[in-house]
Order: sequence, then structure tokens, then C-alpha cells
Amino acid sequence: MACGNFAFGQSDSAPRAVPMTSPTSIFGSGKLLESSPWENLTIKLVVPGTSGPAARPSRLVAVPARYERYTVKAPAGSGVISDFSVVALSNPYANAVCIARAEPPKYNCMFYVSSKTGVVAYEVGPGVIIWENNYLSIPNAQTDLNIAITQFEAAYDGKKFSENFIAAAFKNTILIKTATPAYYFSDGSSPGGGIVIPVVDALDITDDTLHLVIHNPKTMKVASLWIDLKTKKVTKSIVDGQEMVISTGALPFATPLSAK
Repeated sequence: MACGNFAFGQSDSAPRAVPMTSPTSIFGSGKLLESSPWENLTIKLVVPGTSGPAARPSRLVAVPARYERYTVKAPAGSGVISDFSVVALSNPYANAVCIARAEPPKYNCMFYVSSKTGVVAYEVGPGVIIWENNYLSIPNAQTDLNIAITQFEAAYDGKKFSENFIAAAFKNTILIKTATPAYYFSDGSSPGGGIVIPVVDALDITDDTLHLVIHNPKTMKVASLWIDLKTKKVTKSIVDGQEMVISTGALPFATPLSAK
């Protein structure tokens, strides 16, 4: 299958990590405050394809979107996360306008997949992929994005939002560390290196199989992963031109199928 190109930009810095704490303490329940003016941008929406007699190729479609990072009032000294990011986008393939999970575009670690009722947001991190359904979906693709934004802000519930965020971080995951070599998500090839967020280069979804191409922005090593979205398992991995044996046992990383 051929993957479409995917690019927002990149950064060496990692998005904010989710703390190990109770769901009710992640986000405050007060009024949402906009950290900055909404940013207009265009994102690539993945429209899944199918094979067979009625084949329909997977597509990457540019759709208009707006990005914002909200600040949430939290008790002083609580140490909890006080901000989060979202995108508002129009998905004509689901005839919906959606609000979904985001990270700042410069990180280039997110992609969005069209679903029957909206979109699913995927975040590629060091060794794991997290996914989350859209926070809000309005069934009319012609709806002004500002209307969706207003509805999202009015309906925001800190406790419910926290529960969904934590569920995504700890349950809605696909492990990719076991499909890549040791230290692939590090800035070096030995213990003690810094963690690196991979950059998404290309992707394709056909018959519920995600073909994801990423690279380490420090070592520039490319990983091409095939993932079964029904089982949430990596089925094939090629890293730096070498097919890998995906770990299913004690080793937390993959090993080369054969020597080069």
C-alpha cells in the first residue's frame, strides 16, 4: 500500500505527559480560559480505504481546522495539569464538525482518522500510540467551527473530561515499543539517553490495517509499522531497512529478523 505524506513541522521537545494521579484531579472544573487566540490551520484527515472488487484507496485529505490550548483554573499548589489542547475541524466524510484531542502542531505527533460519526485522534508517543474519540461532534459539516467551539466550552465538565483523558492514556493504547529495536525512542544507542518523540511521516489505512511511517528526529532512523486496528497489535515492522521480529516475550523490544 502507498502511504500519503504527512507533515506539520517538528520539535525536539515532548508534549506534556499525563501524571499518574486520580482522574478527578487532572483538570479543574472551572471556566476554560483561552491561552492564546485560536490558530487557523489545515490538517490532514485520513479517510480509510478498502481492497477487493469495490476497492477504495485510503486518502489523506486537507481539511480546515482551528487549534487552541486551553488553561483550566486549578487549586493553587495542586501540581495538576492546568492546560490541554484541542482542534476544531470539519469532516465532510462524516458530515460533521468535531472538537478533538490535540498537541501543538509543531510536534507532528498526531493524526486524525475519519469515523462514521466524526473523527478519532491518534497521538504517537515514545513506544506507544494513544487514541481518543472526538470530544464533540455536530452532525452537519457546514456548521461554522465557532459554533462547535462555543458548544464545547459551554458543555465542558472537568471531571468527565479527566476521566476520558485518563482512559485514553491508560486503556486506548497500541504498544509499538516491542516492534522497534532497543533505544529506538532515545536520542542515542545506549542507556541514559533522552526520550525522543517520533515524527509522523506518512500513513495509510486499508481494511482496518494502519501502515504508519515514523522517524526519530535525532537519529533519523525510519520505522515502518503495520498495525491491525481491530486487535490493536503491530503485525509487521521494518526499521532502518531491516525487518524486525516483534517481541511477545520477556524482551521489551524487537530484534532483527536476520543479519544485514
